[in-house]
Amino acid sequence: MEACRFVKAHGMQGFECATIDGRMNKLFNEIMYNQTAFVMIKILEIYKGFEGLNQVVDIGGGLGSNLSFIVSKYPHIKAIYFDFPNVIQDAPSCPGVENVGGDMFVEIPTGQAIFMKNLHSEGSRVGVPSPAFPGAKERTKEEFRALAAAAGFSSLKIVCRVYCYWVFELHK
Repeated sequence: MEACRFVKAHGMQGFECATIDGRMNKLFNEIMYNQTAFVMIKILEIYKGFEGLNQVVDIGGGLGSNLSFIVSKYPHIKAIYFDFPNVIQDAPSCPGVENVGGDMFVEIPTGQAIFMKNLHSEGSRVGVPSPAFPGAKERTKEEFRALAAAAGFSSLKIVCRVYCYWVFELHK
């Protein structure tokens, strides 16, 4: 397994390494940006859930590229990009997008809608259990619902899948 090789070589998980090694952080963010661009173009072709929204919060979206695609298609949307501070520090400025640092496993900003990008789904679990993301935390649908409720949302609905990504809708 690649995750085990990484830990053996570096003595820590990949996410931990990215928080202390600027080169690793930059490389990780560039990979996520390129992957996100491809997926977001497809999502915005098939998913119409952003129509009529005025505010979207993107949780853990790489360098905020998800929101750059969303606000370019829906320029009336006010967006908050929320990720770890070490990721936010490298996020470019984008008109209509406010960059906010924090930890989604502790607290997330409130908003009209939350956009989260997640990899893989196996059984009742939806999250990031992939060895490509060592140290990532996998969450069940119920755990995502609990996070949504804590942020003021009453429901979470998984509405579509694009490649290995799921689009969740959270409603107040």
